[in-house]
Amino acid sequence: MVFQEKCLYLPVEISERELVSKVLISMEAASRGWSCIIGTKKSLQSSEMSVAGGVVLLKSIIPSESKIINFFRSKGVLVSSLDEEGITHVNMEVITTERYSASTIEMSDVVFLWGDELKNLLLKKYPNHKNKFISTGNPRVDLWRQEFSSLYDSSVQDIKDKYGDYILICSNFGIYNHYLGEDGYLNILKQDMILKSEKDYKFYKGVWDFNRIIFEHFIEILPDLSRRYSDINIIVRPHPSENHQAWHDAVNGLDNVEVVFEGSVTPWLIGARAVLHNGCTTGLEAHLLKQPVIAYRPVQSDTMEIDIPNSVSANAFSKEELFKCIELAIKDPDAFEKNFPDISENHEKLKTIISAIEGPFAYTRIIDQIEKLYGENNKREKTPIEYEDTSKTFKLILKNVILSFLSNKKYLAPFLPGFLNDRVKEYNYGKHKTKSIGKEDVQSIVNKLKQYFPGSSFIVEEYSGSNVAIWSEEKPS
Repeated sequence: MVFQEKCLYLPVEISERELVSKVLISMEAASRGWSCIIGTKKSLQSSEMSVAGGVVLLKSIIPSESKIINFFRSKGVLVSSLDEEGITHVNMEVITTERYSASTIEMSDVVFLWGDELKNLLLKKYPNHKNKFISTGNPRVDLWRQEFSSLYDSSVQDIKDKYGDYILICSNFGIYNHYLGEDGYLNILKQDMILKSEKDYKFYKGVWDFNRIIFEHFIEILPDLSRRYSDINIIVRPHPSENHQAWHDAVNGLDNVEVVFEGSVTPWLIGARAVLHNGCTTGLEAHLLKQPVIAYRPVQSDTMEIDIPNSVSANAFSKEELFKCIELAIKDPDAFEKNFPDISENHEKLKTIISAIEGPFAYTRIIDQIEKLYGENNKREKTPIEYEDTSKTFKLILKNVILSFLSNKKYLAPFLPGFLNDRVKEYNYGKHKTKSIGKEDVQSIVNKLKQYFPGSSFIVEEYSGSNVAIWSEEKPS
C-alpha cells in the first residue's frame, strides 16, 4: 500500500511522552481526510515503508537530524517539526543553536513552536527564515487542559487502587544520572553535533555538575520523606533517559518508597497528593492540571536552572520548607496556590512562552497549518534530493544482529572490549527510550479520544510491520 496524497507521518521518540499527543494530531488530521502513519524514526525509514509525498511532523530538527530530513525530502515529503524539548533548557537562547541550525531550518518547510518567546529568539537568530516559524503550542499541553481532564479518569483510579495516597517525585536527572553512564549525556551532545568547542564543553559540563548536585540532594531527602510521611506512599518516576537502577538502589530499605515508570505521566500527576520536581516539564504539566506542585531547590543558580517549571511551582529551598509545602498540599490542595502568589503571576507570563494554554487547541492549529502548507505545495514539481537508503545493507544487518545477541547476554560484558560494550549500551538505550508502537496501544488511545471527535469514526491498522496507520471512514488505497 502506498499513500500518495494527504499522508501525515509522525515519528515518535519517547512513547510515554509523545504517543497520546501524536494520536490526537492524527485523529484531527484523519477527520479532515488525511491518512496518518505513526512509528519510530527507525521504522518510518525502513525500506519496507512505501513513502511518497505528504507531510512529516518531526519531533526535532537538531543539527544531527539532517539524515531523517533528507530521507523524507528524497521521497517528496514536505517537512514540518515541533520540538518536544522546546522550552526545557537552562537558557532559552541556547535552544536556538542546540535544537535548531541554519541548515536544518533551510531544509524544513515549516517549524512549529511552543510559543512566541522562542519564536522571537529564532527570528533574531535566523531572520532569513522568518516565514517558516509559527507559534502553535504543543498538543501535549492540550492534554493538560481541563477540557481533557476526564480522559484519564480510569487510569487515575487504577493507580489509586494500587498505590493509595502518594507523593510523586518526578526525576529530571538524565544529564548526570544517564542510562549510558555519567558521560552519556556529554557524549550524546558530541554525537548530535551540539558540543563543538571548548566553550560549549565548559558550559555543558557546568550544567552536568549542577544536575549532579541536585540529584544527590534528592537522593539524600528520600529517607527523611519516608520517615516523615510513613502513612503515605512515595513514588519516584525516573526520566526515560535515566539510569533507573540508581533510584532502585536509593529506595532500597524504604518500605513506603517505590520506583515506578509506567505509561503516560499525566494520570500519575492527577492522582498525586503532591508533586515534587526540580526544573522538570512535569512540574509545568502538574501546574496546568491544577495539582499542588513543589520545586525542591536546595541549591540555586542564575545560569544552570530551568526556570519555567520552577516559576509555576511552590519553591522550597530547604528540607523544612519542603515539608511545610507538602503539608499544605495534603491539608488543602484546592487552596495550595493561594499560599504562593507568585504562581498566579507567573502563570500569566506562560502565555507568551506557551501558545494554546487557552483558546484554540494546538492540535487544531497544527493541522490548519499543515493543510495550508500541503495546499500551497502539493502540486509543485517534486525535486527530491539524492538519498541512499542504507537501512538494509548487509553490514548494518550484521551489526544489529550482533548487538541484539549481546544485549541479551549480559554475562559476556566483562569479556568484551570497551568499544563493543559501549555499542551494546547504546543499542540497549535506544530500545529503552524508543519502544515499538503497536496497534493495540494506538487503538486504546483512539478509543479514549474519540469522544472529542463526534461524528467521526476511525480505523487503526498495522502498517509495514512496526508502524500504525490511522484514517477515518474509508480505507486509503
